[in-house]
Amino acid sequence: MVLLGTGLGLVVALPALLGMRRALATAMRADVPLVVPWRLILGVIAICLALAACAQVPAAPTA
Repeated sequence: MVLLGTGLGLVVALPALLGMRRALATAMRADVPLVVPWRLILGVIAICLALAACAQVPAAPTA
């Protein structure tokens, strides 16, 4: 589920980011680089994967 959510988020966010970059570059008449903090994003994805894996571990018996 985490990978599906990551893929869908990328499909939605990337065109929006590219559109904003293009509009800003047109308004400024200058090259505007697209800077994405990939290390931070990959870290968040890894944390979500770890949390999802931990959530699937069944509860230990209490008796």
